[in-house]
Amino acid sequence: MVALFVSALATFVTWRMAKVDERAHIRHLTAVATSAVRADFASDMQSWIQGQVRLARLWEVKEPTESEWEAYASLYMEHHPGCLGVEVLGPAGEHRWRVASPGIGADPQELPEGHRVREELLKEASISRELLVSNALIAPDGSPIWMLAIPLYRHEHLQGFLLGRFDVQRSFGAMLDDVRGLGFSVSVQQRGREIYRLPGSTDMDHDYWLEATDVAFPGASWRLEVWSNPEVISNMHSKLPQLVLIAGTLLMLLLAGSAQVHHQLIKENKQREKAEQALRASQARFAGILEISASAVISTDDQQRITIFNHAAETTFQYRAAEVLGQSLDILVPQAFREMHRRHFAQFAQSDLKNLLMSARAPVSGLRKDGTEFTMAASISKLELNGERTFTILCNDITEQVRAAEDLRKAHDELESRVHERTADLENANRALQREIAERRAAEHEVQQLSRRIMRVQDEERRHLARELHDGAAQNLVAVILNLRFLCEEAGYNRAQHARIEECVKLVEQCTNELRTIAYLLHPPFLEQFGLTRTLISYIEGFSKRSGIDVSARINPELGRLDFDTELTLFRIVQEGLSNIHRHSQSQTAAILLQREGENLVLKVADRGKGMPAGAEMTGVGIAGMRERIRLLKGRFDITTSAAGTSLHAVLPCPTEAAEPSAQPSVLKSEPFPGHDADSLECLQPCGGLKTASAGASLSHPASENLIIKDTNQNQPAADCASPCR
Repeated sequence: MVALFVSALATFVTWRMAKVDERAHIRHLTAVATSAVRADFASDMQSWIQGQVRLARLWEVKEPTESEWEAYASLYMEHHPGCLGVEVLGPAGEHRWRVASPGIGADPQELPEGHRVREELLKEASISRELLVSNALIAPDGSPIWMLAIPLYRHEHLQGFLLGRFDVQRSFGAMLDDVRGLGFSVSVQQRGREIYRLPGSTDMDHDYWLEATDVAFPGASWRLEVWSNPEVISNMHSKLPQLVLIAGTLLMLLLAGSAQVHHQLIKENKQREKAEQALRASQARFAGILEISASAVISTDDQQRITIFNHAAETTFQYRAAEVLGQSLDILVPQAFREMHRRHFAQFAQSDLKNLLMSARAPVSGLRKDGTEFTMAASISKLELNGERTFTILCNDITEQVRAAEDLRKAHDELESRVHERTADLENANRALQREIAERRAAEHEVQQLSRRIMRVQDEERRHLARELHDGAAQNLVAVILNLRFLCEEAGYNRAQHARIEECVKLVEQCTNELRTIAYLLHPPFLEQFGLTRTLISYIEGFSKRSGIDVSARINPELGRLDFDTELTLFRIVQEGLSNIHRHSQSQTAAILLQREGENLVLKVADRGKGMPAGAEMTGVGIAGMRERIRLLKGRFDITTSAAGTSLHAVLPCPTEAAEPSAQPSVLKSEPFPGHDADSLECLQPCGGLKTASAGASLSHPASENLIIKDTNQNQPAADCASPCR
């Protein structure tokens, strides 16, 4: 009984150790497969991203044409199945160019939360100035889609974004296609939700044989799960535990017959050989995974002795695997970097990190068999099983990429130098332009001063001519009238002579009135003494009587006195405006508005006539004169015309000579004739005599058809001018 008990106990302990060793072996193989699948997936994903980066670099020197960009984008989509489309966006995210696979996938903005994810992705990319990968979005049909955003910069200025859309099933399937047929199941998880499963993968009720690892990219992180299919697991299972149980049973039944035990041992040995063959087949599959990896895969132990050296590593370093297996990793590192490499390797071995991107800060140098050095991107991962640590290095030759980056940097420096030279040229041209502008402004100022002097000379000539007409020709005509009156008295009762003299008197009186009107229009004689308001009212009354046009005027009673140039300009505009209404508009009414608006004077002259023909405001001499007067006073002048009438609108700054407001009312009415005292008014008598009008008399505007004296109290003629010669 003791022998049976001891034998049973030894059998159980041995069986348990065999099971533990079997599980450790299976987990180790699964972990190695997981590492290889992860390296393959990360390498392919990085290759897809680099393809997009090369598209984005087209903007670093100059912006390509749309046809060029579409050609590059189409070529990229042909070599990357699962790419649904590539789109160029503006700095604000607006659409510019797009190349998409017809009928495949959906626009990210049409997906649930697609617009928000897209905007956040573009915002983070513009802030970080680095490429970003989005988490997967679920389309309405249930298919996941992921996006890649790359900011486009040229001369440190954001030009927009390159946005790529990829179907998860097709893109991940293309990346993991070389894993199919090796007997492993693969799935990709995102936030606990499966977004991809390798075709042919089996379901697993328990995750004991499951190995999971995280694959991180800028902006996104996916969890990669790898497990063996049932047929592979069955091949990896060892018959040793069963052999141990059988051996123990045989030991317990040794007394039952040694022949039976011997026969059973032979049978179990054959099964063991089959199990070892299955194990070797599994190892061969794993080796196949390493061999098909596009990246160089190198595994070492704690002493940095090389244990795995795949085909890509042989191509990269020009060594055969047999030459480096068991050798120190130093043979692949340049002499100048070996000490630093050992130190960094020891620090990583003692740290808690599971993986490290060695080329994160700067590219890593490698040494080929022929002694040439090259630049590579490398990462290292650490795996510990049963107290034994394995270090796996993944590396890729990036010599061409570094050379291209150096060429790009040199081109950028050369471009910067050209930009500085061009900037200096532009600054010199700008200074020359500023000098030319200053000279033109000085010339324009001189022209304005000359135009102002010409206007003043014209006004002085008008004033002089008006005085000459009034004091010379008009006075002579008065003398002629007196002489004709005298001849009329001497003619006696000779009716023929009397009629001719009377006709001459009327013609001379008509000439006198016309001369006085012309003199007044050439220069208003009372503008300087009584101001604009009274002069305008007097002129408007005379114009209404002469033309028969009903003119209504509203003049601000608070207008006050203005400087002479401003008053003369406003008077000339009213004069020219009413003259144009009389000659061209066929309007029976006119309206005038003169008032202050803040710091400006506003004058409006409007009619209800037939309007002005097209282009007339650009060709008229009178309108040109009004514009020039307004421009010299730094004002604005506008003309609005239509079939309903024409309106002149002038706005002038409001300089004043006196602060007292005008005593004139805001509406037009008769006023005493400016410049004459009512107690000394004189009128012409038929016999040449003079008679003083009574107090309170007023005289109409001197430009009216006849000079009529009226008594303002009785509304009757103040002077007796009933002579037959009148």
